[in-house]
Amino acid sequence: MSFFLKRNGLMKEMAPLYSKSRLIRAARDGHAENPDESLLMQQVKSVSSVFIDVDMVRDYYGDEIAIYFEWMNFLQKWLLLPAFCSIVVFIGNATVFDLTTSPLAGLFSILMSVWGTIYLVSWRRHCRSLDVLWDDAN
Repeated sequence: MSFFLKRNGLMKEMAPLYSKSRLIRAARDGHAENPDESLLMQQVKSVSSVFIDVDMVRDYYGDEIAIYFEWMNFLQKWLLLPAFCSIVVFIGNATVFDLTTSPLAGLFSILMSVWGTIYLVSWRRHCRSLDVLWDDAN
């Protein structure tokens, strides 16, 4: 398939997601007999770990994949405020206010607009700090 794509000019080159084989990475992590027992795989499969160690992902896959996991960790932390506010709005609408005349819905909408703006600014700032931390000039 790749030969066909290269021959017809649809693909210039093909590169693997990571360059080392599973056995070499497993030997480096100290699990030469079973590559699925690496430290990263143990953390991913663990039920108790909420956030993935981005440094391990970066060492394993590179910067392009690590930035996605960094974004996911950042988003999970930032979603705690809207989750708490939505629970308060739900309880307020269920007990105190009527759903159609509730002032909490408008307040929640304004809060989500402000939260979204602050989240984007904070993510951009966090990306710039990652550029400095990871020595990425691009």
